[in-house]
Amino acid sequence: MGCPTNIVPGYTDTSKIKNPGLEMKVDKLLSKNKSKPKYPETAKDVETFKDIKKGDTIITYHASPSSDIKGGRFEIREPLHGGDGFPRGIHSAPQIHNPFIDLDSGEFGDSIFKLETTIKGDVLSLSKPDPKLIKRLVDDLESTYDDIRGGTHLAYLIGKIQNGKFIESMGIGREFLLRNGIDTIIDGHYRLISLNPDNVKIVKKVKGSAELKPVRNKSIALEREDAGLGMEQLSNDDIALVGGIRSGNSQGDETRLKYTVYDMKAITKNDDMANANDYILGDVELFVEDGTGKIRGLVELNIKDKKKGVGRKVIDSLMASDFVNSEFKIHSIKKSAIPFWKKMGVEFELKNPRGSYVGDGIIKK
Repeated sequence: MGCPTNIVPGYTDTSKIKNPGLEMKVDKLLSKNKSKPKYPETAKDVETFKDIKKGDTIITYHASPSSDIKGGRFEIREPLHGGDGFPRGIHSAPQIHNPFIDLDSGEFGDSIFKLETTIKGDVLSLSKPDPKLIKRLVDDLESTYDDIRGGTHLAYLIGKIQNGKFIESMGIGREFLLRNGIDTIIDGHYRLISLNPDNVKIVKKVKGSAELKPVRNKSIALEREDAGLGMEQLSNDDIALVGGIRSGNSQGDETRLKYTVYDMKAITKNDDMANANDYILGDVELFVEDGTGKIRGLVELNIKDKKKGVGRKVIDSLMASDFVNSEFKIHSIKKSAIPFWKKMGVEFELKNPRGSYVGDGIIKK
């Protein structure tokens, strides 16, 4: 189900260059000497925080009781963004659903935000702290408590640091860490605490999935009719899916069926049913449950002109229909089609794909 785009290669007009060979060599040398940006311009998705490091910009997710955030940024407040033994900061996860914490559970708030988090300082892991960072913190403490070196209180604080406990009321919290060049804490692989709110940019508000789901309009639900000769028609005012012809392999309790997609709106407007084949928009292959006729999922979506929003119309119309499963599976998603399926609200089952194959996904009503 690829959604390929045509790439028009650029060109260089050398007619205005006095010495093209020389100037191209100079341009090449200049491009090599251009300084690279300190931080990446685009954020990357991560499955866990295991391998993050200074200089990374990543996508993270944060749950909050607040329905709206004013000014496009979070303010650090003890009740919302802190916890016993944790420094105050903005807590986030690499995915909404992960083995450690489910942000969609409502435990941390009903609002979920997609963030772009930049790591400008050092990263301190609570489970496997870098000995050099711990030494830096201990040295800072010893210089602060020089007058009671070796005292009980100093030893107590050092013990807390060595055990990954950073308590604001004891002076070894957020400000202490920032002063020592640490702006990011990771607790295991699935919790990140950003100590500097300026490092966190709110991308968008999302609701219970990796992306904001499109609103399903029940008025565009498809009407299902027998078309004769063992075929059927699924149609609304905009489109018609006609066919239902066996098209490939499927598991035992379902059948893979192919439908041709027609521009029903144009056919009706032109009163031209006799020439319906002139209004073909593409085709779609669906998995249909044997016996009940419930449509479980989609395995192919081939649209002739992808710029007209036909693919979206097909998916929205299916998802608005009662005979389509509430969890609609999208099979064999290709890397080139990921942007389209993200817009449609797909929750991907295989994250961070390698090569062209990303795996399957689900759209929920």
